[in-house]
Amino acid sequence: LMLPWKRSSCGLFLLLGPLTSQSERCADEYAASVAEYLDHTGPPATYRRRLVKGIEEDAISIDGFSQMASQAVLSCWMFGGRSWELELDFDAYTARSSRVNPQQVRAFEDAFGEGASGTMRGIFCAPHHCGNETLGPVALPYYFAKLTGLHHDAIATPLVGTEVLEVQELSHWSLVQLDFVVAGLERCGTNSVHLNLMKHPDIVFTKAHSEDWDFFTTGQRSKLVPLKSQVESFNAQFAAVRAAGKLLGLKNPSIYQDPLAYHAIAQIPGVRVIVMACDPLGRLERNFFWTSYCHPDLEEALKNGDAAPTPELLRGDCATSSAALLTDRYKDR
Repeated sequence: LMLPWKRSSCGLFLLLGPLTSQSERCADEYAASVAEYLDHTGPPATYRRRLVKGIEEDAISIDGFSQMASQAVLSCWMFGGRSWELELDFDAYTARSSRVNPQQVRAFEDAFGEGASGTMRGIFCAPHHCGNETLGPVALPYYFAKLTGLHHDAIATPLVGTEVLEVQELSHWSLVQLDFVVAGLERCGTNSVHLNLMKHPDIVFTKAHSEDWDFFTTGQRSKLVPLKSQVESFNAQFAAVRAAGKLLGLKNPSIYQDPLAYHAIAQIPGVRVIVMACDPLGRLERNFFWTSYCHPDLEEALKNGDAAPTPELLRGDCATSSAALLTDRYKDR
């Protein structure tokens, strides 16, 4: 379940405990400019392909979601706030809310649609002094009041823990310190480019002898904008490279076919993207020998990087000739 940002482009935060002096300061700052903080918000920072009250996400496009999420973070910063993403177990929360205020749950159903369930995600802009442990008591009443039409004083906020809600601060791709990316295409010489560039004394790769899946693609975890912890960890890991004036590169030949990854990389200032192209028939044949060929010694082929540990190869479902590519068995592989 995603937030209906066209009606209210803010996120959700839940009451985690009683107000403290820090949360009281957060509440005072938030209340003083609540309308502005609600304006500097956006759609979820995590992309999911699913229906939102009858609207298919893909109809808006990854590009549209990426732009909205990016703008939400940047506009929040310009306003002097900090941007956060939550992940809320909507089923657990409504179950607890129903025991406190059944009318509120009915209002939720009107706002989100009947049968709303699963994980709810959203971006929320909060005052600079707010932290993840203080956002719940500040934001939740105003947010649900905006969605449901109830007065914020009438919103019951049941106590929940981290098993129901996870709150993480967001950053922006423009803060990632990276000079170039080898983005594809696999089986077109990306390994040769990688190894030859590594010979230059002023070039360093994030992974010296392998592909890097830790930050983009799989490591990106479907994020339209990154977590602050992700960006800080990446930059700190290679701070010495930057201090020495060397260029930092990342190689992952699957980036070219991952829209989330290349939309993220496009927002990094000054980054250069290297894409190797080659004869498509030759690439098809190389892919076949890598993923579907019956190697005489599969263990040795896997060790040398001449074969991929695909489920088909590991269970012996393979072919001895590339002529198999012309059969129906391999047309979808």
